[in-house]
Amino acid sequence: MGRFYEIDAGALTARLQLERAEPLPDGQGGALENFMAVQPVWARIEPLLAREEDYAAGQRARLTHRVMIRAGVEARPGMRLTKGARVLVIETVSDPDEGGRFLELGCREMER
Repeated sequence: MGRFYEIDAGALTARLQLERAEPLPDGQGGALENFMAVQPVWARIEPLLAREEDYAAGQRARLTHRVMIRAGVEARPGMRLTKGARVLVIETVSDPDEGGRFLELGCREMER
């Protein structure tokens, strides 16, 4: 496999929505997690790992991905990318070649 960041902008073929968490008061002194759209982004999604995990009374799959987007987007850990029912939670953000062209996002796929 070649170096992931050695791609051109034409390889960013997935249209995703970047979202950030906005607390929504629950009326009882707490807050619910509510996500608000920040901006749409073009991305390249590369699956990295799929494994089964114990979760409550059963098993569920844990999927991780590397997502490449153009630099200049304010993506941070805790934000997420969505496409329909698909949700990718951003866990890491880096500039893979320190060239300022792309951001590499380490993401965990969640169920909506």
